[in-house]
Amino acid sequence: IYDNEVTTIPILHYPHFVLMPGQIFPLTLFDPGSIAMMRNVLAGRKTFGMVSAHSGAPQLKGLIGTTAEIFEYGELAPEPDIGITGFKIKAKGRQRFRLQSTHTDNSGVKLGLVKMLPEISLTNPFNSSRLRSCDRKGDRKSLERNLRAFSPMPSYIYFMYDSQKL
Repeated sequence: IYDNEVTTIPILHYPHFVLMPGQIFPLTLFDPGSIAMMRNVLAGRKTFGMVSAHSGAPQLKGLIGTTAEIFEYGELAPEPDIGITGFKIKAKGRQRFRLQSTHTDNSGVKLGLVKMLPEISLTNPFNSSRLRSCDRKGDRKSLERNLRAFSPMPSYIYFMYDSQKL
């Protein structure tokens, strides 16, 4: 799916769960409607949307969500005394989107009209406050000194999330 493209995808709404691009998450479903949705998703592109909102939110329009791509799935055996079947999936967050509208189709699956958002690459937050004398190319020790001087966080935190290294 391309940036700024408008498309319709199945939407799964879980309150208080925020999916980030690149995050892998397991999900176990017991709701018959969600299981039917996942079967339809697996028959198609294996992609659905995850949206988070408070359970009392009246509408989902305008919320930011993330597409999720299923890479592993399995059906749980039904419990003999209860008769409930379950569905387990593993999916990975892919691309952010803005939800423009939602509707429910005849089979009870919630579909959303979404606009894909472009990826944003953040710059170094210390770029404007760095010491110019430490701008030698490849001088990692001076960069660590700058981070220690201007940040309460340890420098390894910033290197773990460096977009150039990921």
